Amino acid sequence: MLTRLRLPTWRSATLAMALSACATLAPAQGSADASAVGPGNLNSRSPALPELLLGILHYTRWPQPLASHRLCLNDGDTDAVALARELDAQGAQAVPPVHSTLRSLRADLADSLLDCQAIYFGAMPVRGLQPLLLRLNRHPILTLGQGDDFCSYGGKFCLLQGPQGWQIKANLDAIAYSGLRVNARLLQLTVRPSGGRP
Repeated sequence: MLTRLRLPTWRSATLAMALSACATLAPAQGSADASAVGPGNLNSRSPALPELLLGILHYTRWPQPLASHRLCLNDGDTDAVALARELDAQGAQAVPPVHSTLRSLRADLADSLLDCQAIYFGAMPVRGLQPLLLRLNRHPILTLGQGDDFCSYGGKFCLLQGPQGWQIKANLDAIAYSGLRVNARLLQLTVRPSGGRP
């Protein structure tokens, strides 16, 4: 039921360093070994945004196997062209490969986004995004954006940048409703907002 997405089941994951190796460790449609991302195997630096996006993408499973992934970016974001360049350089080596494209992220253009396997909204104001996010949640499309509110309005993953690096929160209701599956080992990295393990 769509209204259920208004009060999502969230889990917060402090992934400040954990996902920097994800893009190269876990093929999206193959068997992913996320144990290399566990606490004993963390890299010594915080992942850059392209690595974080690719890491989440590659730990997500779509209902049908895909030969490649299209990651759509907000064409109204001034940093989108540079981000797309970095994503394409790193995503070309992924299995399956990831290609980025710029799109207009508006509710009245939702049909033009249905060929995206993932959409990164960036730091767009979320107030007007709920109709678009709820429409996209009917399809196996991974939606990612910045800020807590992005998950509140129906986004699947919200990214937060703090002094310790990137953090991620997952809207488990929206993920389940769309038919996407996130690797269980990645979800094991999540912690409750109070700091306890799920």
